[in-house]
Amino acid sequence: MYELFMTAFVREADVNTLLAILSGYAWDSPRHRVHRVLHFAGASPNQPRGITKRSHIQEVPAEPDVFSLGLPNSTEVSQQQTTIADWKQLSDILSKQSYHVTTRYLVHKDGHFGKSEPLPDNYFNTNPGALFWSDMPDPATVSGQQTLVLQRQKIELHDQLNLSTVLTENSFVYKAEHVEEAYDIYHRDDPVEFHLVRCYRAPAQAAGAGRSHGPAATLPALESLEHATPGKWMLTAVAYVTEDMTPDKIQAARDALFKVREDMGPCGIVFKEIDRRHFDTQIAAARKPMSQALGKTQSLVGPAGGAR
Repeated sequence: MYELFMTAFVREADVNTLLAILSGYAWDSPRHRVHRVLHFAGASPNQPRGITKRSHIQEVPAEPDVFSLGLPNSTEVSQQQTTIADWKQLSDILSKQSYHVTTRYLVHKDGHFGKSEPLPDNYFNTNPGALFWSDMPDPATVSGQQTLVLQRQKIELHDQLNLSTVLTENSFVYKAEHVEEAYDIYHRDDPVEFHLVRCYRAPAQAAGAGRSHGPAATLPALESLEHATPGKWMLTAVAYVTEDMTPDKIQAARDALFKVREDMGPCGIVFKEIDRRHFDTQIAAARKPMSQALGKTQSLVGPAGGAR
């Protein structure tokens, strides 16, 4: 799918006012969510590889349809087919270029923070999570010569078990973690979403004593975590094109976001142009040192008698 988005920054003191404005605008109530977001780096960029080991890929079974009378649920079958296609598409992409990806796990302020009992070793395998991959946003030459609304290809695989095992089996390496607090609002009539987000720095778990470098087994109280951007939240307005990604549909999504900018301007919400390189998830390949063979009569200092 294609994700089109634009970004604004909001002061802490203005958050409640903004949520009230967006709720009225979108005819929707904010959904408050907290996620642990784990960052993984793919295989060596000089030897990219796809998802070739797939035996542990497992999706959370869909809830049974009480009206299906034991027959295959068409919605469930369609969902499974979509998931298989998304894994294959992701594998094809990773076989050509190495990327950073993230896995996301829904947590709760009261149940997952400030607890002394550590998480089980297999917590991030037995609990469902989502795998997110996104490409670097398209350059302005592709996105209509404008840089306010960025657009990029994205894959989201939700309700997946064994994500940590699947990634490590396919040469991904855990790098870091952050905690993300968000308010999500979905427009009732237009295909536009609003995500108001702030990030916290999660404490690192050092390797040693029989454990490898990985996510922390315990987290302190959410309020005690350090803010990544103190005093600020990030607002993202998003529109997706999920099927038949024709130029007309992408332009329609872009127009919907431009309308949001016009509508929100009088409320003091200013969306900013962000350099697309800020969202680059590609892992650059190491460059080989350049060398030049010199002939028998060549000299680095020029003709005999002095330097050039």
